Amino acid sequence: MRVAQMSVDELKGELDVRNVDYEDCFSKTELVDRLVQSRASGRASPEILDKFAELDQISVDEMESVTSEGFGAVGGDGALPGGLDPAIMKALASDKEIIKFLKDPKMQEVMKSVMEGGPDAMKKYLADPDAMLMLGKLSGVINKSMKDQ
Repeated sequence: MRVAQMSVDELKGELDVRNVDYEDCFSKTELVDRLVQSRASGRASPEILDKFAELDQISVDEMESVTSEGFGAVGGDGALPGGLDPAIMKALASDKEIIKFLKDPKMQEVMKSVMEGGPDAMKKYLADPDAMLMLGKLSGVINKSMKDQ
């Protein structure tokens, strides 16, 4: 299902998760446009990272409930808020190295900066080997998960 086929509540839910204001939107079309722009910018709410602090206490088998309840309801298109496929979230959450990175306060700040600023925010971390290692690992897990689908 495409973004245009999402319900108004699903659109607003994802916009809320992305911390995108939509109070000036008066139609579903405007909400769709706002969400498409938000997804294209690569921005997301950094609050999502806080959920990862709890993941080491959750088994991979319980990940389905984490993705649908902890990260926000799965949309009508089968994606988590932000358009992230639950299988990708499960792959990320089951990778111990990624969880370790995301629990590190320095790496949390890097991720929050990237989530708020989009891809352009990565530029200031190009000289930081730890940040680049983490971002490379995240990219690798996401790419592998997408190929496996």
